[in-house]
Amino acid sequence: MAQTSGSKRDASVKKSNIPDYFGADLFLSGRYIQPENPYFVTKIRRTRVASLYIPREIIKDFNLELPPTVTLRDMIGREWIANVIVWGDGRTWLSGGWRNLCNLNLVGKEDRCICEFLPLQMENNMVLQVTIVREDDAMQMRN
Repeated sequence: MAQTSGSKRDASVKKSNIPDYFGADLFLSGRYIQPENPYFVTKIRRTRVASLYIPREIIKDFNLELPPTVTLRDMIGREWIANVIVWGDGRTWLSGGWRNLCNLNLVGKEDRCICEFLPLQMENNMVLQVTIVREDDAMQMRN
């Protein structure tokens, strides 16, 4: 990693490490429609593969109040229940269901998932629709 005077990092290196929770390149390509509901874009994490991280920015920007459980729904309508876990430092995770959704849908480590909170409100539950963008599709958009 490039270093400048002191302990500051090169801005180009730092910027490339910032996750794009809003998936700008997916939607600017015109191949995917940006959801109207609160959403974020994510990949499978190398660590904590069984849990789905919900970015703080999404919770704050959309003023989300998450119930104790969230229903994960894949593109063909299969559903899994996940528990909402809030760590002491404020990070929010969905625990349970995520690994099964990814395994049954053959989600690869470079595939991206558009996770959209649907306005369907069930008693003490919320639905998170997961649309999978395959790595091959994403690479075609860049070329």
